[in-house]
Amino acid sequence: MRDQDTEIMKNVGKRIQTLRQTQNISISEFARRTGLSRSALQNYEAGNRQPSLATIRHLAGVLGCSPAWLATYSEHVDENEDYSYHLVNPSSPEKSLQSSDYAMYSIHHLKRIGSYPGNIRVIRANDNFMVPDILPDDDVLVDTGRKKVDSVNIYCMKDKTGRYIFRWARREFGGNGFTVYATNNESHFPPIFVDDNSENIEVVGLVIGLTRFR
Repeated sequence: MRDQDTEIMKNVGKRIQTLRQTQNISISEFARRTGLSRSALQNYEAGNRQPSLATIRHLAGVLGCSPAWLATYSEHVDENEDYSYHLVNPSSPEKSLQSSDYAMYSIHHLKRIGSYPGNIRVIRANDNFMVPDILPDDDVLVDTGRKKVDSVNIYCMKDKTGRYIFRWARREFGGNGFTVYATNNESHFPPIFVDDNSENIEVVGLVIGLTRFR
């Protein structure tokens, strides 16, 4: 391999790794989101393997950057406005689109509200405790990079059975935890206090939007 090709491969890997780490995405989580193996991603980041153009485009979609920038053909990390929309759950060379992978978002809007595209997940609501804010079967956009309950807001959480739930949460003044409660007063879900170190509830991320069809 020519020295120039080796240098490009190293730079591509450095850009992938830098953007992933900036968004606080672990290599395991990156593998889950991309549908690629950890070993393949680690080899790309180390500059030991050159991703194909299709893979570069897919990785750019997950990370919310310009494919040209990731391939080192451009110094502009952002997409042009005409190409600034990406699927929440993009397909990959190893994963075809599923019926639920239809939602798209503007990476420019996400950045304006302080979110990184690579941290966004879509999770389906499965109960009526948050009606009318969130209805059953709504597809909810969750920023997994914002796990700390530091304001009164709606968060996605996971209980000890692995079930995802959406609830309001507020930080208790001077306390080491937060109170979780529902919107629907008839849901029979009383407010509960959750210690920050609780193993029963894991905060997955902050709810930033939802998709609803009628």
